[in-house]
Amino acid sequence: MKINKLDVGCGLKPQGDVNVDLYIQKTMHRGNDSTISPKTIPNFVKCDANYLPFRDNAFTESNCSHLLEHKGINAVKVIKEMIRVTTRKIVAEVPHRYSRTRWLKYEQHPEFHDKLFSEASIIALFKKNGLRYLRTQITYWYFPKYILSLIRFPWAIKIEALIQ
Repeated sequence: MKINKLDVGCGLKPQGDVNVDLYIQKTMHRGNDSTISPKTIPNFVKCDANYLPFRDNAFTESNCSHLLEHKGINAVKVIKEMIRVTTRKIVAEVPHRYSRTRWLKYEQHPEFHDKLFSEASIIALFKKNGLRYLRTQITYWYFPKYILSLIRFPWAIKIEALIQ
């Protein structure tokens, strides 16, 4: 089996050939039925994203989704660790800073999150760490279809970058 993709902070939806997460027990952040079963996740490794236990250049691509905004996560350290273990491409997804405002009634457990990102700030963070920015994609939240379906707000930012 060829190992190409690392999913850092996989949670309940692993997408990598190797999937890592620090928490396997239930947390309020994930909801009531949220225990990760390492037996059901392929190639699961329990570890801290700030210190990945893999050799240099072990993966072609590293991915993290809704991880960099968490308390206890040093976004710069995680990105540097992902760069260290990756040869080609880094992909990250973070909530857009507007998705956390009260007027959208989305405050996804502020006790777990301490960082907010705009498209410009996540691009700057990646470039500052020596990555070559490729593209971003913004996911939007829409009002219910029957009420003002043309109004949309930024929800999440997905960024892709190449290792130089």
